[in-house]
Amino acid sequence: MKRTLLILAFMAAALGLESPARAAFIVGTQGYSYTSATSSGAFGANDIDNNLFTINFVANITPGSQTGDYIGTTGSFTDSFDVTSLVGFEFGNPSIPGGPYGTFTVSAVNVNTLTPNVARVINLSGIFTPFPLGFGVFSPTPGILSITINQASIPGNPNTLSASATLSTFAPAVPEPASIILLGTFLAPAAAGLWVRRRRTSRTK
Repeated sequence: MKRTLLILAFMAAALGLESPARAAFIVGTQGYSYTSATSSGAFGANDIDNNLFTINFVANITPGSQTGDYIGTTGSFTDSFDVTSLVGFEFGNPSIPGGPYGTFTVSAVNVNTLTPNVARVINLSGIFTPFPLGFGVFSPTPGILSITINQASIPGNPNTLSASATLSTFAPAVPEPASIILLGTFLAPAAAGLWVRRRRTSRTK
C-alpha cells in the first residue's frame, strides 16, 4: 500500500510539472435550415406521424446562426433517418476522402416526442466528428443535436413538412493543471513521510 502511494505521488508530481497536451475540440453552435423534407410510412407521403424521414439541410451563415469555430463554415447535406432507431447522422458523404462536413454518433436520445399531425422534436447527445475539408483538423467532440420537424396543411397539398436543426459542441471537462499540481503537492510529502518512517522502523529492528 505504501509503495503504491509513493508511486502515485511521484506520478502526480511529474504530471504537475508537465504541460498536458490539449486536443483541438470544435466548440460553438451551428443552425441549419432545410431545402426539402419528406417522410414515408403507414400514414402516407410526407406525414409527420411516419417514422422515416429524408431532409436536406443547409448550414445557416446569417449572424447568430454560427458561433465559435463554426463561423464562416458552410455545408449542405441530406440526412435519411428512422425516428425509431436514432443511432447516427451523416453530414454529407463520409466515403469522400476528407469528407465535406462530418458525422454525429448518437450516445443518448434525450427527447423524441411527436405531436400527431403537428410536429416532432428530437434532441440527441453524441459525438460530432468534423471532416477536415470543411473545418480543418479537429478532434471528435461531444455535442447536442436538436431537430424539429413541422407539418403544415396547405390547400391542394395537405402534407407539407418543414425542418430546422441546431448542433452545439463543447470541449469535455478535463482536470486543470493547478489541480494536478495540488494533488502532487499533497501526495508527495505524505508518501515521503511514510517512506522515512518505514526506514526508521526497519533500522530499529
